[in-house]
Amino acid sequence: MPRLHNEETTLKTIGANVRIYREERGLSQSDLATLGEVDRSYLSQLENGKRNPSIGVLWKMAKVLRVTVSDLTAGA
Repeated sequence: MPRLHNEETTLKTIGANVRIYREERGLSQSDLATLGEVDRSYLSQLENGKRNPSIGVLWKMAKVLRVTVSDLTAGA
């Protein structure tokens, strides 16, 4: 059971980091979703810790947000 707790915490941390950087850049979810080539509902779920993003999605988000994948996973 601890593994699930760790995964849940990790996903919430990544989602929070994406949201923080998105808001710092003045982007809406729709803006980031379009630029990152993902559906807005997927991005919403990612930011709420409900989706497990692939490395490809993290890379796209990082590129649009002008940060590293490590920045998005910091603290996870």
